[in-house]
Amino acid sequence: METLIVEDEDFSYQALEDIIKQYAPQLKIVGRANSVAQAMEYIAQFNPELVFMDIDLPDGTGFDIIQRLKPIDFSVIFVTAYNQFALQAFRFSATDYLLKPIDTEEFKEAIEKVSSSRRQEYLDLKMDVLLANLQAQMSDGKRIVLKTMEDIFIVPLKEIVCIQSDGSYSHFFLISGKRITVSSHLKKYEDPLLDQGFFRPHSSYLVNLAHVERFHKPEGGLLIMKDGSSIPVSNRKKEELIKILQSL
Repeated sequence: METLIVEDEDFSYQALEDIIKQYAPQLKIVGRANSVAQAMEYIAQFNPELVFMDIDLPDGTGFDIIQRLKPIDFSVIFVTAYNQFALQAFRFSATDYLLKPIDTEEFKEAIEKVSSSRRQEYLDLKMDVLLANLQAQMSDGKRIVLKTMEDIFIVPLKEIVCIQSDGSYSHFFLISGKRITVSSHLKKYEDPLLDQGFFRPHSSYLVNLAHVERFHKPEGGLLIMKDGSSIPVSNRKKEELIKILQSL
């Protein structure tokens, strides 16, 4: 797979090159770009299948490159030293990224994902969501990409009432009454959403605390949501839940 590296720091480039040679020898590095302008030139010249994209460049950002080249016909893995807020934005948009310094296991997972599809699906749409999330200052403004067999949904987090686990599937229930089912385990969404006002009261549910109407203590404990639905609360989660609700 012909690969371009967009990275202006020599140390970071060398580290990535070494990892590629050791763990992904099937990648053929066709060039290294040090800037937005050079990346634009090299992408046109080499037509790479995969681009490792640094974000902070001397004359702009990796996002500038993507925006100027739409529609994108190559796979992208962002390589970033961004903070936790930005990493959540990457997760919500389903965009592939590696955090500096690069972890070898995460690198291998990213390469496996890219290799299986050859081209990242719906990259333009994912980029739009990513940029919107990076610009959002409050969780109310953040959105998440949900892909089903037939559609791609862009859902504001504030519209999610709860998420229910169903084996290897997850059902998203929205305030509109709509249900969106995706083929991903609930665990995939737990870590990024816990920092955005969500809570996991039960192994099968992740709830948006903004949509909780009340906690019904009898009958083992139930969260009554504003849409009328009832969510079970496990015994080991009751105390933590009560403390959180009292602090709201």
